[in-house]
Amino acid sequence: MISRTTAVALAMLHMGLEGVIIGYITGSVAALITALAFIRGKLPKPTHNASLKPILKFSLPLLLSSLTVLILSQADVVIITALTLDYSLTGVYYIALNSVTSSPSSGSQSQPRYFQRFQPNTASKNQKT
Repeated sequence: MISRTTAVALAMLHMGLEGVIIGYITGSVAALITALAFIRGKLPKPTHNASLKPILKFSLPLLLSSLTVLILSQADVVIITALTLDYSLTGVYYIALNSVTSSPSSGSQSQPRYFQRFQPNTASKNQKT
């Protein structure tokens, strides 16, 4: 959220692509510093007698699942770029897609109408009216 806000602000200040890149980097560094400040002293001290085999056995399926989700979530952008060969059109699509799919509100207002009827709260509201 910080990265996007900073990137948009710098882009609106006519800094162009460089402003967007600087905004994303600045936001990511600010988020990292904030996260490190919150977890400082709360994590246990590492021990060197732990075996890596159970950790890798547990995390390998998670890694594969994460890579699959990453590939599937970016496939539409790759396909649009390949079909149109127009990076500016792909950029507009990507910005529009991100503005719709990642809304800061977590309520049902940010969800499409067809997802709302599967929510437990909205189903009970529909039955009462």
